[in-house]
Amino acid sequence: MHTITQTPSTPVRFAVALALIGALGPSAVDMYLASMPAIAAEFRTSYAAVQLTLTVFLLAMGAGQLLFGPLIDMLGRRRPLLAGLLVFILSSVWAARADSLDALVVARFVQGLGSALTLVVIMSMVRDVAEGARAAQLFALLMTIEGLAPVVAPALGGVVGAHYGWRMVMLVLATLGAVVLLNASLVLKETLPADQRMAFR
Repeated sequence: MHTITQTPSTPVRFAVALALIGALGPSAVDMYLASMPAIAAEFRTSYAAVQLTLTVFLLAMGAGQLLFGPLIDMLGRRRPLLAGLLVFILSSVWAARADSLDALVVARFVQGLGSALTLVVIMSMVRDVAEGARAAQLFALLMTIEGLAPVVAPALGGVVGAHYGWRMVMLVLATLGAVVLLNASLVLKETLPADQRMAFR
């Protein structure tokens, strides 16, 4: 039988750390939307073609969540979480340096995979430390904090894009990812003990 790991002594810090991680994916979607016309103009392509960068990100984030579940059950939570955040940071920098639309599409796909891995981990971490009403409370707090991202990200992205260009938007995402990675490395501990991990199937 699966044993529930003890709830962290500072559940608010725990939930805030998870929420900040969960907010990266929505931010990567919303923050650059206002910059799409500028991307199309720079690469001399259509707006519809630039929308592919959003499509591949969402596909990677959706499909990745299906693939990464067995991986984190085998490896634990903390290492895959930090790896996913690192992938998000590096792919954001890659996107900022993309010299073609094709390169930007690939970078966004990898960025979506990094987001997927982090999302799978944070949901699993909540299940590791709580169940029933307590888990519902943590999920509610998580969703409340995470829900601010779609409100703040478009405005922030619009201001940054208008003054510094769309590449700076991607660098802002990389910076946010680095801040979240630092916070996660300090606050979040492993929630799946080695004796409760499953062999890869």
